[in-house]
Amino acid sequence: MMQTKKRAGRPSREPLPGERVPMSFRVTPELKAKMDRIAADGGRSVAQEVERLIEQALLVEKVAGTKVWRIAFDILKAIDDATWTGLGDGLDDPANYLLAMTNSIVVLAKYFPEEEPSDYTRKQYILAAIEVARQQIEETLSGDEK
Repeated sequence: MMQTKKRAGRPSREPLPGERVPMSFRVTPELKAKMDRIAADGGRSVAQEVERLIEQALLVEKVAGTKVWRIAFDILKAIDDATWTGLGDGLDDPANYLLAMTNSIVVLAKYFPEEEPSDYTRKQYILAAIEVARQQIEETLSGDEK
């Protein structure tokens, strides 16, 4: 019968919820320099930036090929299309931003399920969602008027 060797060092323990645990890996100098720049531009540490990018990659992997992926891709395309209008500086231009918001809402409406959910039509549901969004925007931006 084989016996396992006792591990040297401090005994391992389960991390507490929300606790960060160390990871170690090697990257090319070019990738390290790029991560340094991205982290500095975002006001985060390299470790925070690596964690953020890994979480994004795992989300992409999870939804790739699903309806969520198709919707997200179409929204990204709609936003990108809005920045190529020639009306200023990308999404920093209010007209482009408004167009990007509008295009995104249209994409979401396009993907609304075909089956009638209840007594309401697809159009009624979509318009109700837009009204709820309008109310939430009013609440969010109400502080801007002070």
